[in-house]
Amino acid sequence: MSLEIEDSLSGIGRCLRIDSAMINTDLSKFIDVKVDEPSRCKDYPVALKHDIKVASTNQALGTFSWASLVLHDISETKVTSKVRGKLGIL
Repeated sequence: MSLEIEDSLSGIGRCLRIDSAMINTDLSKFIDVKVDEPSRCKDYPVALKHDIKVASTNQALGTFSWASLVLHDISETKVTSKVRGKLGIL
């Protein structure tokens, strides 16, 4: 997908480089912050916090919007035991 965008922009004299490694690093930092906030307020167990981070990173596929929507939904979840279900973690 990023190559298609780069090719399209090069045709109009613009150069854009999409560095997926940088996006993944930024996404990982974003997920860390967004998981830490509800984890502190709701006192999530360490294992649950870890599982949320891993599942979010794996399922987001470099997409901030997906991670943002899911992590917001998780932060709004009142019952901690339902968080795993929202991530599809068994």
